[in-house]
Amino acid sequence: MAELSEWLQLMLAEIARKQEELERARAESELRAREQSTDDP
Repeated sequence: MAELSEWLQLMLAEIARKQEELERARAESELRAREQSTDDP
């Protein structure tokens, strides 16, 4: 059972990391879109 929980922790850590990446990418693209809209007259 210890092996399973270790594997589970790795999977959860991987999922959390991917969610962080997605969140960062979304925030970045939102920021870029906002910058572009302020650049256009």
